[in-house]
Amino acid sequence: MEELLKKVVNLGLGAAKSVEENLSSALKKAETGINELISRGETESGEGAAKVRAFVDDLLVSVKEYESKATDISGNLKSALEEFKNAGSTRIDELTKKIEEITSKIKGDDKPAG
Repeated sequence: MEELLKKVVNLGLGAAKSVEENLSSALKKAETGINELISRGETESGEGAAKVRAFVDDLLVSVKEYESKATDISGNLKSALEEFKNAGSTRIDELTKKIEEITSKIKGDDKPAG
C-alpha cells in the first residue's frame, strides 16, 4: 500500500513536470510563429495589404479626431455645468437675502437681515 501511494505521488509529480515542460515549449513555438507572421505581414506589399493598412490608418486618425472632439465637448460641458452651478448658488443667495428682508419687514424690523 505504501509503495503504491509513493508511485501515485511520483506519477502526479512526473505528469505535472511534463505538462509544464510541454506548455513552456508550446508557448515558445507559438511566440515564434506569431513573430514570423508579424514579419511576413510587415513585408507584404500587395494591393490588398496596402488597402488594409490605409483603412487602419484612416480609422486610427478618425478615432483620434473623435477622441479630441469628445475631450473638448467634455471640457465645455464641465465648464457650463460649473457656471450653471455657480449662477444657481448666486441666485439662491440673492433669493435668501430677499426672503430675509421680507421676513424682517413682516416682523416689523426696519433693518434688513444680512
